This record gives sequence, C-alpha cells and structure tokens, in this order.
Amino acid sequence: MKTVKIASYKPLPILVLGVLIFFLFGPIIGFDFIAIDDGGQILENEKIHRLTLGNVLEIFSSATVSMYQPLTSLFFALIIGVFGFKTAAAFHVASILIHVLNTCLVYALSQRLFQKKINPLLLASLFAFHPLSVEAVAWISATSSLLFTSFFLLGILQYDQYLEHGQKKNYRACILVFLLGCFCKIQMLPFVGVLFLLDYLRGKRVFQKETVYSKIPFVFIAFIFTCVALQFRKDQTAFVGDYNPFLLVPSQIAWYGMKAFFPLNLSIVYDWPTVLFSKAFVALNVGFIALGFLIFRNRRNPLFLFGSLFYLANIILHTTLFTRFLGPYADRYGYLSILGIWIAAFSLVGQKRVKTLHIVGGLVVAVFFLVARQQTTHWKDTISLWSKNLEHQTSSFSNGMRGQLYFEKGMYAAAQRDFEIIEQDPDPRFEPEKYGYLYSALGLMTTESDGVKSAEYFDRAAQFDPSPSNLENAGLAYQKIQSFEKAESFYLRCAEMSSTPKCLSSLSALYFELEQFEKGEDITTKAITSGHKTLIFYKMRCFFRIQTRQMELAQADYREAQKLFIQSDSKIPDPILTSLGQMLQVTP
Repeated sequence: MKTVKIASYKPLPILVLGVLIFFLFGPIIGFDFIAIDDGGQILENEKIHRLTLGNVLEIFSSATVSMYQPLTSLFFALIIGVFGFKTAAAFHVASILIHVLNTCLVYALSQRLFQKKINPLLLASLFAFHPLSVEAVAWISATSSLLFTSFFLLGILQYDQYLEHGQKKNYRACILVFLLGCFCKIQMLPFVGVLFLLDYLRGKRVFQKETVYSKIPFVFIAFIFTCVALQFRKDQTAFVGDYNPFLLVPSQIAWYGMKAFFPLNLSIVYDWPTVLFSKAFVALNVGFIALGFLIFRNRRNPLFLFGSLFYLANIILHTTLFTRFLGPYADRYGYLSILGIWIAAFSLVGQKRVKTLHIVGGLVVAVFFLVARQQTTHWKDTISLWSKNLEHQTSSFSNGMRGQLYFEKGMYAAAQRDFEIIEQDPDPRFEPEKYGYLYSALGLMTTESDGVKSAEYFDRAAQFDPSPSNLENAGLAYQKIQSFEKAESFYLRCAEMSSTPKCLSSLSALYFELEQFEKGEDITTKAITSGHKTLIFYKMRCFFRIQTRQMELAQADYREAQKLFIQSDSKIPDPILTSLGQMLQVTP
C-alpha cells in the first residue's frame, strides 16, 4: 500500500471545533435526567451506584435495560463514583467531551481518506453539528452510541495505519479497540465488514487468504458478542403494521439518507407507518433505488463504494431485518452511519469543484448548527420532549407518555386530556401494565367528579393489569356508587391474589355496610390467620361475632383488641372499643 499523504497537524481547527461543540451543547449541562431509560440505566441501577468488585462482576455478567453494554455501565459507575448523581451535569459534560473526541477522530479519518484534496474540517463539522447527533449527545441513555463510535473510529484509524505500515502493534490495537467497542454496544459488529472495505479501498485483494485470515480474531469476537446479545436481549417488538415488516427495509435505509441532507421534523419516537403504500413510502423507495443506481454507476470509485457500504453496513442493524422496537427510526442510529454518506458524496467532487464544495458545505454546516441548537432545547425535560414529538407524530403514544408525567407532577387536568386521547385512540405499543396505569390514573382523577365513570376506568385498569391495587380500586369505586355485587367480586379477586390488609379491610367494610356479618367474620378470620393480627381486624371480627351471637368468641376478640390498644400507648380512648365493650355488657 502506498503511503497516505495527509496534511500537517493543525491544532487550531480542532480547538475551534471543540469550542463550538461546547457552545452548541452547553445548555444541556443544566438539563436533568430524562424519564426514558435514564432511570433503568442510572437512577435505579444499583449495581453502578457503588464501585465494588461484586458490582463490577455483576455489570459484566448482566444486561441493563435488556442490552449488554457493561463498559457503558462501568463508565456511568465511574462518573457516579467521582461526582455522584444528584444532578445530571457530570453525565452531560462527559457526553459532550466524548462527542468532541469523536469529532477529532473524524477529522483524522478525513485527513487519511481525502489527504489534501478536501479540508478535513468540513467532514468533521458536518459530523459535529448535524441535528441527528443531538439525541446521541443530549440523551444520557444514548452514551453507549457515543462510546462505541469512539472505538469504531479509532479502530478504523489503527487498521488503516496497519495497512499502510504493516506494523503488528496497529493490528493488535485494532483488535483490542474492537473488543472494547463490543463491550460498549453490540452495534460495533459492522466494524468487521468495514475492515474489508478498508482492504478494498487501499488496494488489497479482499478475498486473498492473508486478508481473510487477518479477520479471524474479529469474526470470533463478533460471534461471541452476538451470542451474548441474543441471550440478554428480550423479544422486544412494537411493530403495529398490517403488513410484512421486511418490506420497510428499503424505506428505512433511504430515510436516514434523506435525513442526512434534510434533518427536519426529528422526534424521539417515530410512528410505524399504518399503511404501506403511502406517498412517503413510495418516495423513500425511489430514494433507495436511486442509491442503488449511484452505487452501480460509481462502482469503480473506491472511496464512493467505501462510503456507501460503510453507511449500509452500519444502518442495516437498525432496520426491521434485526429490530422492531418502538419505532422504525431513531436519530441516534444516524450518528455514525451518515458519516458514510458524506464520504461517498465528497468522493464525487472533482478537483475543480472543491472550492465550491467548501463554500456550500460551510453554509450547510451553519444551517445544521442552527437547527441542532434549536433541537437541543427540546431536551430540557421529558415533558418538553414528548410535547415536541406530538408536533410531528400523530399516534397517541406521546400523549400516554406525557400524560403519565403530568399525573406524577399533580397536573391532573393536563394528564386527563392526554389519557382521554389514548382512550379514544389506543396505541398498541403500550404494554397491558401501561394501560392499567393509564386507566387507574383516569379513575383517580374522576373519583370526585363522576363516580360511575371512575368505576368504569378502574374496571378497565383491572382488565389490563389485574394487580391487587387495581382490583381493590375497582372494588372501592363500585362500592362508592353502591354497585355492591361488582364491588364484592373485585374485592374477592384481590383477596385470592394477595391477602393484603388493605384489601381484606375493604372487603370487611363492604360486608359491614351490607350487614352480611357471617361473611364479614370469615374474611376477618382469614386476615388474622394470614398474619394480620392488628387492632382493626380484631375489632371488626368482634363486632361480626356479636351480631352472629358468638359471644364467647367475641369476648376473646375484645380482650385481644384491648391488649393491642394498650401496646399502642395511645392517650386517646378508642370509641369503637368503648362501643364494643358496651355491646358485650348489654347483649344477653
């Protein structure tokens, strides 16, 4: 391989890029954690809260939010060990610094790919300020995308130097970097294919025995991590279309290419197409065909093929061939992938048009910077994020997510509006537990204003998620509107599932109201024999036994209730105990 001629290293452009990156993303340092995976990855992830040997071993032997990313979790643990996690500031600073590092690596890669033809500052700037990068940098849970990208780019540089100089230290460093990247995120796997692309780009015979053999360590590592990822990855699918999801693949590939040039209407969660042959679907498929035509037409341009296949290799893992999670696209998946599009596009620029490229490219970078700056403002809190999502996505998914946050903040009117939208237009991406939460919240918010509607909401909550709390709430709501038969059925289901004191107490109160004293005695006896030997159950059973003329047993319950009351050290007399004592004295 010929020596790669690169321009002399100039620190000033890198310094300027770093300053501009901090200016662009600086506001996010004051933003808090986002209520989308940040809880599972950081706030509630106890194994990263203390950096002990046991926790480190658990980090490397378990998944986090159904993903195997131990090095990312260890990175979070180090941040917590030094700065804590009362605020998200340290995590945001770390993300920005990694993005600066990745930009420097892109700058170095551009020098090696284009040598002195194109200013490496242009490619680095497009990478640094592209609006698709905002999600990866602003969302702490997307740190894994930043980290694996660092190792991906560093590995390319090491392997390219190995091809140039033939030094084994670069080859061994490349293997190590690939291994570390896999520990960050499974999306590192396309790196193996990119190595073959580099062989082709540098004039090596791709299928020569020596070339193929050099990939064996990488293939072995990739195989191991694929098995590990499949072991930990749950069957997560939220595909809702009434068509074969594989038909979306061409349009998904074209979508990221389109967003590389027109990064508008970006969202945190995108809707699955409800119908297949829409105008957007047809347009994207035409774009995919156009991409195929360009690849065929420029098949003798090694750098164009390298960039195009770099893009395809990285984006293919994020299509319905491999994943069908919340939506068909995600901005962070374009963070590294669209770098290939810029490489391919720049390879088509002739020497006479380089100056024009720099002028036009500079204008594009400026526009991207402004769009990205605006995009960062939506990450100030999770409610803002979902509100912005509703500007571009029509499904009720965002309403459900935002409504929950409104409800937890006590903004009940806003929460009710969002939840009622979901009720009218259900989103199949929500799990039954989510709908249980939604209808339970609606039931609570309508308890005072509309008892009948509240009972209906709690009933639906119990249908979706028959948890003890939902069953008991349904029972209470029906009891309130005097639908006693339904109330009893929900209480009994609750008691069968879990003999919680609250559920048994509510059922006892129902039997008291209905004057079904024998049933009341049975349920209070069940409570006491289940271990709930509390004052309330002894008082209630005492009353039920008085009413059923079981006076000796009632006297025993009364004495036990008196003992428990004395043990409570209460200074205020218990009027119910007093009343029970009077009843026992006057009853023959």
